[in-house]
Amino acid sequence: MHKPDQTIFKFFMSSSGTIASNLKPYLSLALEIYGIFEIISKFIQWRREVERKRQLRKSLANTFQKKLDKAKRDLEQLADDIAYAFGALFMYSTAIPPFEPKEKAQRIVNQIERDYKELTKSMYELMKLVRRHRNMIIDALDLDETQILLLDGLATAFKNETPDIESLTDYLPLIVEEMQKSKKER
Repeated sequence: MHKPDQTIFKFFMSSSGTIASNLKPYLSLALEIYGIFEIISKFIQWRREVERKRQLRKSLANTFQKKLDKAKRDLEQLADDIAYAFGALFMYSTAIPPFEPKEKAQRIVNQIERDYKELTKSMYELMKLVRRHRNMIIDALDLDETQILLLDGLATAFKNETPDIESLTDYLPLIVEEMQKSKKER
C-alpha cells in the first residue's frame, strides 16, 4: 500500500471497532481498484513505449529503403552507361563513325564519371547507415559469417566519400560468391 492509503487504513482501524470492521472491506476494495488503475496505467505506458519503438523501427526501415533504392538506381544507371559506351564503341568502330569522335567520347566519359560519382555518394550514405546499425542488421537478418564479412567489407570500402578500391578488390571474391548463390540460399 502507498503511504496515504496506509494512513487512512490505520485511522479507521484505530477508531471504534464497528467503523473499522464495517469500512474495512470497502477500503480494501478501493485499494485494490487503485492498484488495478496503477497496473493499467503502467500497461498503457509500456504499450506507448512499444509503439514508439515500432515507429522508430519503421522509420529506420524506410530510411534504409530510400538509401538502398537510390544506390540501386545509381548502380543501374552506371551499368547502363557502361553498356552504352561499349555499344557505342562497337557501332562507331565498325558501322558508323561519329561526326565528332572526340566530343562524342568526352560526353560518354563525362556521363560515366557523373554516374560513378553519384554511385559512390549513395553507397557512402548507405554504408554510413549500415555501420551505425550493424549489430541490429546482423541480428535481424541472422547473417552467416560470409555475409557479415561482406557487409563489413563494403562498409569499410565506403567509409570515406571516395571508395577504397583496394578494400573492394579484397572483398571481390566474397561479392562474387554471394552473387552466385541462388535466391533461395540468400
